[in-house]
Amino acid sequence: MLSSRSSIAMLLAMAGASLADMCGRPSLESWEGTCLKSGVGGWGTPEGDGFYIMEDGTRLEGSYQNGKPVGFGIFTWANGQRFIGYWENGKPHGNGTFTWKNGKRFEGSVIDGVPQGKGRLVWPGGEEYKGTFVNGKEDGRGLFVSSEGSYFCGEFRQGNGYGSVLVKFEDGSVYAGDWSNSSLTGRGVSYFRGNRYEGEFLEALPGGRGVMFTEKSVKYYGDWSQGARNGSGVYVWPDGSEYRGSFRAGVQHGCGVQVLPGILWGEELVKGLWVNGSQQQEGLSSCVQPGETDILALQSAEAAKESAQEARRRLEEAFEIARTIPECAIMNLSGSVENTFPAVSTFVFTERHLIAAALFVTCLTSIACLYLIVAPTSPHGQHDKQPEKTKSKGEVKDNKGSKKEKNN
Repeated sequence: MLSSRSSIAMLLAMAGASLADMCGRPSLESWEGTCLKSGVGGWGTPEGDGFYIMEDGTRLEGSYQNGKPVGFGIFTWANGQRFIGYWENGKPHGNGTFTWKNGKRFEGSVIDGVPQGKGRLVWPGGEEYKGTFVNGKEDGRGLFVSSEGSYFCGEFRQGNGYGSVLVKFEDGSVYAGDWSNSSLTGRGVSYFRGNRYEGEFLEALPGGRGVMFTEKSVKYYGDWSQGARNGSGVYVWPDGSEYRGSFRAGVQHGCGVQVLPGILWGEELVKGLWVNGSQQQEGLSSCVQPGETDILALQSAEAAKESAQEARRRLEEAFEIARTIPECAIMNLSGSVENTFPAVSTFVFTERHLIAAALFVTCLTSIACLYLIVAPTSPHGQHDKQPEKTKSKGEVKDNKGSKKEKNN
C-alpha cells in the first residue's frame, strides 16, 4: 500500500506535473546525494552527505542515515528559523545554535530538539540570559542582563525569575533578596545613592513593612506602599527626635505624637493632628489618646524591624547563591556583602549632643542646672519640619521586558 504522499506524487506525475527524483521515486521533495536502496520497487532512502529540500521549502544540508539526519547539519525552516549543530535520530541533539527570524538566538546544549542544560539566549533588543535551561526555557540558576546593562543573578523557573536574586542596576543601585515572576517581590535589601532599605518589596518598590536608613542619618520604621511611607510608623531625626503616628504618601498625615527628648534624659510627648505633612491646630479631638497612637506606631516599627531582620537573611542567601553561578563572575562578587551593601550611619553629632556634653562636665555638682538637663528640646525648632522624602530604586524590568522600578 502506497503512502498518501506517494499516491499524490504518482497522480501528479500522471498529470504531467514536474516532480523530483527522490532516491528512485517521484516526489514533491528532492535529495541531492547518495541513496540506500531498499530493494522494494527500486526505491531508496537518503544516505550519507547531501542536500534535502522538503515540500514546504524547508532545507537540510548534512548527513543522513536510514533516511534521518545525523551528525552535523544545517537545517533551515520555511519560516526562516535555522538550526546549526548536531542531530540524532532525526532531531537536533547536542551542541548547536537556533536562530529565529526575528533575530532571537540560542547557543548551547539541545536534547530532542529543545534547549536543555547549559546555554545562552539573546533577544533582538539586546537582553541576554546565560545559565541553565529545562524544556526550552530558562530554569535553574543563571544570569540575565537587561538591554540597559542591569545584571540579575539568581534563580529562574520556566522562563521567569523566581527564588533568590542579586541585582546590580545600571545606575549603581543594588538589590538582594526575593523575586517572583521576574519582579522584585518578597523580602530583600536595597542600597541606592547612600540610602539603605531593608524589608518587604512589592513589584520592585518598598511595600509592606520595612526599615529605611537615609544618607542624612534619618531612620524610618514602619509601613510602606508603592515605595512611600504609608500607614503607621516611627520617623527618627538625627538628634533623636521622633514622630510616631500615621503617614500618607511619605509625610505625616493623621494622628501622631511628636517625641522631643531632653538634653540628657527625659522626653516630652506632643499630641497632634497632621494633614499632608503640616500640623493642625484644630481637629485634635478626632485623634485617639497619645498613648494609643504611640503604641500603634511602635508596634508597626517592631514588625518592620522583624521584617528587616528576615530581609538581611535573604540578602545573605541571595549573595551566596550568586557566588555559585559561574556566569555571574562578571559582577565581581569576590568582596564581602558589606562592600556591596554598606551600612548607613545613623548617628550625627548635633548641637544637642554638644550642649549635653558641656552640661555634664560643668554641672555635675550643681543642682541649679538640673532643670536644663531634663528640659525637653524646644518644639519650635527643627522638629516641626516634615520628614524628608527619600527616593528608592524600585522595579526591575522584568526579564524580557519586565519592568524596572523607581522611587519611593
